[in-house]
Amino acid sequence: MKQIIFIFFLNTIGINSFAFSPVCGAFASAQFSHSYSVVPTHSSQLSLVTWNTHKLKDPDTIKAIGRIGTSADLLFLQEAMYSDQWQTALIEELPMNFVFYKSFCFLNHEITGVMTASRFSLLNSQALRSGDREPISYTHKVAGYSSFYLNGTLIHLINIHSLNFNDGRPFEHQIDFLVEFASHLNGPLIWAGDFNTWNNLRIDYLLAQTKKLNLIELLPDNEVRNRILDHIFVRGFKIIRTEIVNETSSDHFPLRATIELN
Repeated sequence: MKQIIFIFFLNTIGINSFAFSPVCGAFASAQFSHSYSVVPTHSSQLSLVTWNTHKLKDPDTIKAIGRIGTSADLLFLQEAMYSDQWQTALIEELPMNFVFYKSFCFLNHEITGVMTASRFSLLNSQALRSGDREPISYTHKVAGYSSFYLNGTLIHLINIHSLNFNDGRPFEHQIDFLVEFASHLNGPLIWAGDFNTWNNLRIDYLLAQTKKLNLIELLPDNEVRNRILDHIFVRGFKIIRTEIVNETSSDHFPLRATIELN
């Protein structure tokens, strides 16, 4: 019965069809990467943006990613999409290294997940899929781990899209799993993305767990969001500024921060 419901749900999603991707032949975790020449830097500052791109349903979103990416060193995207056509368009707009982490495939063989883009070479990339699944769609959520060197210091990155439609326990399981994973990472850490913290219980649980990792949250000076779903947590950095970006091609606003390595 769950398989039938899953197929029906995906058939109802109106996303343009693209060429078959062999990765969708299996439901196993998969990831893709694109390499771009790295520009050396001696600065210890980083500009980063996290943004849920709403599966690129608005045709302006790719251009918006390019505009935002021109002033960012790191870009954490959730509800990102993968297909040969999408990636070709993205490469044209975003001259960065990136790694895409698969969550699940649509029946038209497009893939959704999270994507981390960087002006630095991304290392040790690993897809971290939730043990639990969303109801009805019966799909996992995914987080992507990667790392890079900034002036000789290894920086750890976790890009997350949290489980959403549940009573809170699957959400907590996913957060616990990632906290356990991150507890083995030494040094500076950036954990950002769409945490789906749509009630106070989720927010309180997330803050309690991130405190175990000595993470601090970056809070925007120009908060305009009715529901705060997207967060940036860091360790080993001092905060320069944090702000909401006024970009409306998605149902989430991008969250942008400038930080400096301690």
